[in-house]
Amino acid sequence: MLIGVLAMGATNNFIATNFVLGTAQLNYGFTIQRWHTVLCAYLITFITMLSNVYFPHILNKLSKAILAWNMLSFVVCLATILATNDHKQSPGFVFSDFQNFTGWTPPYAVVLGLLQSKCYLN
Repeated sequence: MLIGVLAMGATNNFIATNFVLGTAQLNYGFTIQRWHTVLCAYLITFITMLSNVYFPHILNKLSKAILAWNMLSFVVCLATILATNDHKQSPGFVFSDFQNFTGWTPPYAVVLGLLQSKCYLN
């Protein structure tokens, strides 16, 4: 379990580093070097450590705010899509028709869908 936690932490920092450096490259024409990635990952790790050590009382409120932001974003995007789309499918098509374009047989396609949704069921 310890190795999994360490790998998850390293992966999260690397993803955040790629996001920050990618944004700098796209918006400002920044040329990314390998040492930039390492230093940015160290900086993100250090900032994360400081927030966990000195601001643990804020983390619960921040988590609730992020949840509310995600739910509000979902509702706004859904309402926008429904309001601006002129071509809508019937409810029977949406909820009862099953179209499998994966190349797998239907039982395997269901299992693949369940595997992908497993991370959200915790």
